[in-house]
Amino acid sequence: MMGAPFIARKRGYPTILGALQDPYCRLRDAVENAHRTIGCSANVVHLVSEKGFLSALRRLERFHKVSLVAMATTEFRTSREGLWTETFVNIENEFTRTHPEPVIAHEFAHIRQHFHMGGMLELSFRGTCPREARKMASIFLMGLEEVLADCLLPWKWRKEKNLAILNLMEKFHEAPHPIFLSVLRATMEPRKGGETFRRLMRRMLEDPLNDFVYKTALKYFRSFCVMRKMDILDLEIVKEGIDEIMERLFGSSDSCEVRLRKF
Repeated sequence: MMGAPFIARKRGYPTILGALQDPYCRLRDAVENAHRTIGCSANVVHLVSEKGFLSALRRLERFHKVSLVAMATTEFRTSREGLWTETFVNIENEFTRTHPEPVIAHEFAHIRQHFHMGGMLELSFRGTCPREARKMASIFLMGLEEVLADCLLPWKWRKEKNLAILNLMEKFHEAPHPIFLSVLRATMEPRKGGETFRRLMRRMLEDPLNDFVYKTALKYFRSFCVMRKMDILDLEIVKEGIDEIMERLFGSSDSCEVRLRKF
């Protein structure tokens, strides 16, 4: 689907990864393994320090609040020539250092999904739509994209990555967003992660508002990932899920549109 990626070797990272015998070869091989498994790759893969990675996250505005459990992110740009992608990998993350394949493969899966769609999904809102409702809709759509990307990973890689995320959230005492927790629940066996998963769920449900958000989000994620009755290109069904949450939580009815911007 795409030629081999160019790996941008950032100065100093062999020292950062000094615990590994040959960090450059290890990460280079991981990129190649992910490319071969997913059948797609970024045009450029940047291997960056945690400081550089957090800077990229803020610049790309991928998260409303930068999370310490984030391991990689991908920038998508469109032009007359088509889609250009750059993946940024946090090489100081403990899990990335030991299991880079599932981290990188997940990013490549996002790229493959966009090629499958032939474009990128976008949201538009009516002027009266509350800001918090817009934020929720954006996170919901991002969650759907996360589920579909995870579905393209081999089970072993998906399990390793998501268990690592659960453990890091516990380590850094992060209270997960209900939609993000729904993503993890929909893409891995509930018994995996055991007590850690249950503690995070209890922490998330301390806000009574989150109980409804979680249950509604999980309903749609299960349809996408487990029941396989929906595709993200079924835009009306995606919009239905977003509208249900926005109306029940914010009283904002039919205030959002989902469209595909082709490249």
